[in-house]
Amino acid sequence: MTLDLRSIVLTVTLILGGAARHTGASIGFEEHRLKLESYNKSLSQKYGDDPTQHNVNDPELWTQTQLLRKGGKQKGPIYGAGYLDLHFLMTGAYSYESTSASVDFAKSQQEVNEVRQQMSNMQQAMDEKQSEMNLQMQQMRNEMELQVQRQLVAFMKQINPSGNPPSSS
Repeated sequence: MTLDLRSIVLTVTLILGGAARHTGASIGFEEHRLKLESYNKSLSQKYGDDPTQHNVNDPELWTQTQLLRKGGKQKGPIYGAGYLDLHFLMTGAYSYESTSASVDFAKSQQEVNEVRQQMSNMQQAMDEKQSEMNLQMQQMRNEMELQVQRQLVAFMKQINPSGNPPSSS
């Protein structure tokens, strides 16, 4: 479901109580109707008389139309969106985002990916070194065991040079 500016304005109007008899802080039905008429007129001027060719999600045109109705000055929120960025409300992208921001973001993403790759390479190198060290430690254990066995045999020969078992008397 896609929302166009008219749907958003109507929804916000109903939520804020635009249909109420005493309007409080929101505008009444007549003011809402005038705002939409003004916007529809601006759409026709910009896009032609065929309503099917109108880009009803034109936040810049809506803002311009509302500012003209306020005398050209934005003294508060734009009706229907409050202080929200209308471009973001309709497109999901902030109006102040520029291509340079996108380029900067892409560049930082590339840098992050490069750092991640470097970290991965370092982790792989560390794992290989760990395996190498474990292998060396195992070889050292084996050599030590052999050395202990040789020393034990040599010690036994010193105690019993004949190699005969001790006699029990």
